[in-house]
Amino acid sequence: MVWRDAVRQDRFLLEGFRCTSDPARRPDRRPLPHPRPWEVAVQKWARTQRPPSGTDERLRLGIDPDGDLLTTVGEVCLLRVEDDIAAVKMTGIALAAGRRGTGGHIADSAVEDLIRCSSELAAAQGASGMIVVAWVHPLNAPSQRMLDRNGFCWRSRISDDIEDWILQAGPAELTMTRDG
Repeated sequence: MVWRDAVRQDRFLLEGFRCTSDPARRPDRRPLPHPRPWEVAVQKWARTQRPPSGTDERLRLGIDPDGDLLTTVGEVCLLRVEDDIAAVKMTGIALAAGRRGTGGHIADSAVEDLIRCSSELAAAQGASGMIVVAWVHPLNAPSQRMLDRNGFCWRSRISDDIEDWILQAGPAELTMTRDG
């Protein structure tokens, strides 16, 4: 997987990005409710991104090196730095529908890339540590497993539709980013 920052020319790729299936239809062709509404929301989020990102954001694209296909969209955003600790939000990760069910290695690669970008954003602000926050739908078990595999901990349930997950990183992780 090749990771890079999204650029203005990527808007066309993003508009056609597909990370979920169409909902089933009734006999009269009206759509039934989608069985995984969080996937619909993430697909809409990915399709409406308008790169380039601001200075406190990183919109990242995972490109398949073999086929030059967009496989993953992810974003992190620096929220604030307080008491030398940066708060960064992982705004979203969307994996192309055709790349699902491969054991999680593409999703894990996306998380690793976004954590590295979070460290760069935090280090650029002089922070000595960071907390990365991710929100997940309570029924989205694949995303919960992905975050758990990558060191995130469940913190709280914010609402019926959102769970709060966090990752804490100290000076050693940020020093690695600063020193290359």
